[in-house]
Amino acid sequence: MASRKSHVNFGLRGVRDIRKAYQKLPKKVANKVIRTAVRTSLKPMLAEAKQDAPKGETGLLKRSVKLRVRAKKKRGSIAMDVRTGDGDFKGATYYGAMVNFGTKRQKAQKFMERAFDATKNRVRKNARQMIREGTIREWKQL
Repeated sequence: MASRKSHVNFGLRGVRDIRKAYQKLPKKVANKVIRTAVRTSLKPMLAEAKQDAPKGETGLLKRSVKLRVRAKKKRGSIAMDVRTGDGDFKGATYYGAMVNFGTKRQKAQKFMERAFDATKNRVRKNARQMIREGTIREWKQL
């Protein structure tokens, strides 16, 4: 049966000095640093999910795999999803979650999980490095 909880999260923790420098940046600048780093770092995961998504008859599901920002209230926390269309069980590609997770009648294809597993370490490493470099760059410009 398909699950509505399809988000897989992992945190990034950096060197203590970088975290302190980040916290001293203006909120708008700090969010820009993180947003840019995470968006850029997630591109390999997005490419992997698009490549592995089943094409089907129309190719709509494969074309609907996108990178989207989710609203988060906590400072220093920006959530982004690699997802199908409008999200699980929503929009024209509502069936993406059923294809990925499976149903009683259909075996799970797990294309999103495979994309995550194949790229998570590279994404984490790249994001950490880009956040560090972006924080240092922005701090020097202040």
